Amino acid sequence: MGSSQNILKKFKKISFMSKRTPKLLLEDIIESAGKILQYTKGISFEEFSKDNKTVDAVIILKENEIAKKSCMNYLKIIGHQRA
Repeated sequence: MGSSQNILKKFKKISFMSKRTPKLLLEDIIESAGKILQYTKGISFEEFSKDNKTVDAVIILKENEIAKKSCMNYLKIIGHQRA
């Protein structure tokens, strides 16, 4: 399954199964960005690229961030009004 298919699958799961509000989704995005900064602080790209666990963690966090942003855009498009 390709990367775009994985993201679409996550998007569908988040947008149709999640009861999280857009505000909570935004908080999740901010939290993910903070974790990425924490995991990569003080290491060079070369060190980062050799650490498979950190690379995998950052990729997963970034994919989740993209899926949640897509969900928020979808909710805007359909006029979803959750508080």
